[in-house]
Amino acid sequence: MLLWTARILAATLVLFVGLFIIGYAINPQGDGGPPGPEFALFPIGVMVGLALGWRWQLLGGIVAAACMAVFLILMRENPLESPAFAVFLVPAILYIICGLVSRRYAGGDLVEQAAVG
Repeated sequence: MLLWTARILAATLVLFVGLFIIGYAINPQGDGGPPGPEFALFPIGVMVGLALGWRWQLLGGIVAAACMAVFLILMRENPLESPAFAVFLVPAILYIICGLVSRRYAGGDLVEQAAVG
């Protein structure tokens, strides 16, 4: 249940931000110049991490959370003051939890199999 919650939330956020990126590509606002280097962290890095989480939960969660954390540091944003950014951490953290739990159980199963076999 936790994994599917993370997946549904991640898919919703990726779709939502993807539509913003498409809209910006069609009709750029502001100076019309290319996006800055922080664009590689958010939204691109976060979206890649959330997409990776569908298959590799731990890796995807770490990538998404790390990209968001570095982005917030570079932009000097406080996630408590801008909760919109914190929303992207929710599926990342859920992916990390699911990945750690599945590794724990997989590791336990391997130990039990080795002891029996």
